[in-house]
Amino acid sequence: MNLIYQIGRLDRGFLNLVKFKKDDVIFETCLSSLALKKYLEIQGEKTQLVIIYPISLPLNKTLLGAEFPLELNEAINKCINNPQIYLNNPEEFFKLLNLFQGKEEFILIHSLGTYLGIDFQSVFDDIVLEIFIDLIERYLNLGFDNLYVDISSGHNIYVTAILEALRYFNTWVSLRNSLNSNKVPGIYISFSEPILGNLNVQEYNLFTAKIEYKTFFSSPLTAKDIKKQLAKILTDIFGDDRQLKKGVRELIEKYALVFSAIKNNTPLVIYKYGYHNEKEIKEGIITVLNSAKKKLKESYKNSPVLCKNSYTKTLLALGLYWGIYDILREYEVEQDYQNQGVSLKEIDEKFRKIYEDFNLVVNKNFLGNELKNTAIKTKAALEYPEILEETKKSLAKGDWVSLIEIHQGRKPGNPDKRNYFAHAGFEGNITDIRNGADDFFVCMRDQYIDNIGNTKEVLGLIRNWLYEEI
Repeated sequence: MNLIYQIGRLDRGFLNLVKFKKDDVIFETCLSSLALKKYLEIQGEKTQLVIIYPISLPLNKTLLGAEFPLELNEAINKCINNPQIYLNNPEEFFKLLNLFQGKEEFILIHSLGTYLGIDFQSVFDDIVLEIFIDLIERYLNLGFDNLYVDISSGHNIYVTAILEALRYFNTWVSLRNSLNSNKVPGIYISFSEPILGNLNVQEYNLFTAKIEYKTFFSSPLTAKDIKKQLAKILTDIFGDDRQLKKGVRELIEKYALVFSAIKNNTPLVIYKYGYHNEKEIKEGIITVLNSAKKKLKESYKNSPVLCKNSYTKTLLALGLYWGIYDILREYEVEQDYQNQGVSLKEIDEKFRKIYEDFNLVVNKNFLGNELKNTAIKTKAALEYPEILEETKKSLAKGDWVSLIEIHQGRKPGNPDKRNYFAHAGFEGNITDIRNGADDFFVCMRDQYIDNIGNTKEVLGLIRNWLYEEI
């Protein structure tokens, strides 16, 4: 399926038919996007057109006396004579307007400027968010294959806003489809030759150009965002609604843990603490979208001046979390609920593939070497004279033994951050190992002993380290 967006028109000649030409086929329509839609449909491709209407369109005295259908003329007169009444329920006017352009889908966006003495106090970022949100919603509902943005109409500010929203959407949808780049829609810019009232021109060519964006495996949310700014980000989005903030906070915090574990090559974290499922992540995205929509629709005269960065960073992070979820599910990486541990062989086989999908070549090679060294040193430990006999017996029986006991002959104590990242998360003080039937199994401890003998939770320590390195 294809999706097309174009800024809508309302001027004295907006219903005049124009001949648009694409691949030697001529389409007579009043909008270039309508011609593009017809062209795609005759190719056998289902296509939906979304017309974007700035809210100020009918507040224009030059429209008075135009040769429009009677019903439309009356509606325009009402808008111009009673603009405040119009602004209370503008959807009704645009439902009527849209009937004359093919009954297409449409959305309303805020306007910038002064019209009929009404000063529209809106900001560019809110307009970008309005379009970005609509793009995500339609993708979630339709799953379109190609996206066309027709830039043939509209003031520069609105065309710029739609292109900016398009950039954000491409990043979001690419992160969301980290497992399969083939599911990322093709993105095209569409435009016609300039229509300048030249009577000698009989038809206007339509052009489309594919545009490419680069995305990388990097977190939209920084360490500072996670550790110091998360409360502010969530308040920007949800205000004082504690329940909504709590749900999305849990998603973001787990996302940060899982993302950083993959980036920093510490796979045991994912087996130990798990990750959210697809339904939970999608519901989190929809919750953020609904929050923005509610605020944006409170007033059509003034936009709410939302913090665009808080919304875009959160939506992009949740999109990436969804993409990571797909990959973890693809390779059947499951949380170790029963504390049975995970074999070195499983970690090697699954995370080599995961790192290949994310193009983390260094991680793949480094992890393989660390797993191999762990197995060799553990096997050899049975022969080390400095290792306690009790430790050797436990290991031989298949009991859990701390790596630090096996490799250094001492009881576990305070973990070391440098060693944690230098050994792919297999830090000896918080990692246990046991001898299985045909392989060694490893797991993370729940607690550790700090330098002054206090028992502390491993999760708090590891989470802090991974947040710092996100």
